[in-house]
Formats: sequence, C-alpha cells, structure tokens
Amino acid sequence: MLGSIGRVLVFGALIFLPRGVFGQNSWPDHRWDHWYFGTNNGWKFENNNCLPLPGSSAPSSTGPMVSVSDPYSGELLFYGNASGLFDHNGDPMPTCVCPEFGVSGEVMVCAVPGLPDLHYLFYVIYDDSLAPSAYTLRYAVIDMSLNNGLGDVSSVDHIVAEDVRHYGLVPAVTNDTLWLLIQSCTPAEGNWYRFPITANGVGSGQWIAAGYLCNGAGSPIIADRTGTLLLGRSNGQFQLFHFLPASGTVADLVEFNVPPPSAPYQLSADGTKLYVYRGASAMRRLEQYDLTYWNADSILGSVETVFVIDSTLVPIGFDLKLGPDDRIYVATGHPDSTALGVINEPDLPWPSCDYQPYWVPLSPGATCSQATRFPNIYWPHPLTNVSVEEQVDLAGIIAYPNPASGEVTFRISDIDPGSNNLDVRWLDASGRLIRRTTAALAKEITLSIDGLEAGIYEMVLSAAGSRTRTVRVAIQ
Repeated sequence: MLGSIGRVLVFGALIFLPRGVFGQNSWPDHRWDHWYFGTNNGWKFENNNCLPLPGSSAPSSTGPMVSVSDPYSGELLFYGNASGLFDHNGDPMPTCVCPEFGVSGEVMVCAVPGLPDLHYLFYVIYDDSLAPSAYTLRYAVIDMSLNNGLGDVSSVDHIVAEDVRHYGLVPAVTNDTLWLLIQSCTPAEGNWYRFPITANGVGSGQWIAAGYLCNGAGSPIIADRTGTLLLGRSNGQFQLFHFLPASGTVADLVEFNVPPPSAPYQLSADGTKLYVYRGASAMRRLEQYDLTYWNADSILGSVETVFVIDSTLVPIGFDLKLGPDDRIYVATGHPDSTALGVINEPDLPWPSCDYQPYWVPLSPGATCSQATRFPNIYWPHPLTNVSVEEQVDLAGIIAYPNPASGEVTFRISDIDPGSNNLDVRWLDASGRLIRRTTAALAKEITLSIDGLEAGIYEMVLSAAGSRTRTVRVAIQ
C-alpha cells in the first residue's frame, strides 16, 4: 500500500517517482543531490527522479558520510568521511584525512565562500597527540583542482576549538560568509561561539551565548530549511533554539528530554515537527513531536507514534534524513537492507504525515549504514533579491508586499496572546541596528518604512513570553 501520494515504478535499476510523489517544489540548491547510506547504496535526486547508484564504495568507517555535488548541475564532486574520501568516479582520493585514533563525532562539509574549488571537512577528535584528553573540532581542506581535477586533501588537522559538544553551519545575511556555530564546554556551562568562514578561511571565535546545557560527545546541530530554527542533542537532552542571521546570535532556548541518547532525529522542512527514531529500546518506534508551541511540556505532550518496528529485527544502520524533496527518508534497520522508508508529508501531523515503511527499494547487495550528513538549509541565501520561496511561512511570519515601499505588513501565525508589546528591530546587511520600534501585538502589524534606504533588511520581532521571529524585507 503506497498511500495517497502515488505509486513507485521500478524499471531495472531506475526508480521513477512521478512529480506528485516527489515533493511540491523543485529544490533550488543541487549541492546535496547525492546521498550515500553505505556500500552499493548511493542515490541521486534528479528531475523528480530518485536514481540508485549501484557499485558505490564506502570508507572503512561505518559512520555517517558527507557528499558534495555541483550546486548548479548536481554532478557529484566527492563523498566519504574522515576515514576515507572518494572522488567523482568512486575512487579513493590519494590523501586521507585519517585521524590518529579515529573520529569521535560526525562530519560536516562546506564550500569556502568565494572559492568554489575549496571545501572544508569538519570532524571531531578526542584525545590524540595534538590535543590529549580533549574534544577538538578540526577541519581538513579539500582542493578540487588537485588530482587532475578530481580533488584531493591538501591539509588536515586545523584545530578550530577544544571541548566542543555541538557544531553546525548556518548562512549569514550576506553571500560572502558562513557562520560555524560551536558549543564549547566548561564544567559549569556550555558557551556558544560563532566563527566566520570566508574566502580568508575560518576566522576567530566570537562569544554569543552562555548557560546552555553541556554534556555528551561532539555532534552536529540540525536546522529547518530557513536556518533560523536549530536543534541539538546530548545524551537524550534536546536543545531547541532560534538563530538570528543578521546578528549571528542564538535565542529562545527550550530544553526537553527524549531518551535514549543514540536515537536518530530529524526536523521537518518547516521546523514544526520533530521525528525521533527510538531504536535502542525494547519497542523500537518512530515518533513525531509538534514544535509549534515553544515550551517543553507542550512538545513532550504532543508525541505520536508514527510506526512501531518489529522488535525481533536486528537494527542495522537505522537513521533519518531530510531529503532535498522535503521528504524524510528512514533507514529502519530492515535485516536484509532491501528498502528505505519515507515520510511523504513530514510537515503534517500524524497520521497525515503518511509514513511508508519499506517504500524505496535498494540496489541488490546494498548495505544500510547511517545516512549522508549535510545541512538542511538552502544556503547561502541570495542577498540581491527576496525569492518566492522566502514568502512561504516557514518561520511563523510573512512580510508583504516584499519588496516594499512606504509601508510593510507582518502577518504572524502563532503569536502568544499573553504578550502585549512587540519589539521590532531593523538590521541592515552588515547586522547594524538601523531602527527600533514598538508595536501592539496582533495577527497583522503594518509599519512605516519611510526614511529607510533601499536595500535588504533583517527584521527581528520579539515579545515577552513568545518566540523570536526573523524575516528579510527588501525595500525599494
């Protein structure tokens, strides 16, 4: 039974998914079009088709991998992890990152802004000769001009910070910068820092927040598509908060417990739903949590069981990953690794989310390890205009008309009626505060923009007892 979404047609090695099946919109960023779940288990998302790539290799480590494709053509550039990287042809790169005692945390990758031939591969190491008895976040440099244009590792073990527990990549307001966010821990608290990544490399860390719970080993944070809602986890404790791109800061922390510590998790594209794969308990199951109301009790009270997995099956490589088509793909631990599950409508509440447990057949002989790791965010964001996609209400707020002149109206979908006043800050593209006003809280608020120069602004709206919202506005 394939549900109401559509039907899967299998023609030899090609799996064709009709347009109605594969997401409502074409994804604008092709750098994550390739996936790798294990040996002989590669995938390419192309023109609303999901193409299996039989014969793909995998590094000796069974941990999560990264893959990078050309952002415009979608052609594969490289994939793998710190234990081994593979080029476009599936051959190992001549130089290996190969940490001294293996990798303690998961890996991330990003293209260096302004230098498309260079990529940074981030990884966490615990206790080696460079940094004994410490978690250190490091990066290797991958130069695609080496190895006859197939790419190779040019340098390794550049240390960013010590005692790192969480880390993630989010876009700044301008195209020339990415923010590397990290949580660096002391015995008392976990301080958050941002590091600018530009054509000049990884810059110095800047403190942005303190007091967030700190435990567990280094692990990446994930985001919704807008990059303004972030989620991290340590030993069963989730940290949910907002990222404000213009100021590069975090806000609105909510903490809640969903054990066990090793369970995979994923956000829906719009950030309203959290999915947790409870694979380490007697009754393995896939759960959905509603993040609409910004407090721990509401989130924990909203839990729904999407699917119960047969407890007699051996959990091989269970994982969750948000696809470029806005569906969540689920490696359920099927013992012969013959299929991936899929949540067709992850933004919708259960049972409308439409989970199909063994929906996408795998290539013969495929192994099912942990999924490819890459940011959920479409980034870097364009600064020269405000795109159609940005008008979708992904962050609880819409600004219109956009571009605007004279005045702009904000429609807020989930305001807290207990809050009386709304603080409105206008920040320019460099993050400078240009204007600050107060307005009575309502579903729709119209403000004058007289006196503001033409350009792109980041609007930060906050109220006591309610979540902080950000939205970009073009003024003409």
